[in-house]
Amino acid sequence: MVTTRAELLLLANRAAAAKAELDGALPMMEKTASPALPLALGVRGRMANGERAWTDAVTYAERSIAGMEKSVGVTGPDLVRPLYELAVAKVGLKQPAAAVPPLERAIAIATAAQMPAKDLAPLRALLDQVK
Repeated sequence: MVTTRAELLLLANRAAAAKAELDGALPMMEKTASPALPLALGVRGRMANGERAWTDAVTYAERSIAGMEKSVGVTGPDLVRPLYELAVAKVGLKQPAAAVPPLERAIAIATAAQMPAKDLAPLRALLDQVK
């Protein structure tokens, strides 16, 4: 619920409110081992990328990926977004070569899950940019 609300706030161009919402909820989600924690960390990573807080974005994305792998496995489609956010952060840190593995993995997962071409487009565009 908190993650959905934060995403809606982002869509409404209320990034500060979304950040406050998630930052307030994350400690409790961690304490209770909430199953929604990996998704919330992924959204927080996206927000950190938007703020150009690349190191924070890497941390959030990596934690999101680790949590999602435990809950949906290593090929679950929910991994596509945090893998993309990790790649974006790596590019922001001027580490384009480090962005390639998460992008290739995200594309492989998205393709296997038969995600729509519009969802694959940003992944492929960023991969083309860093190769």
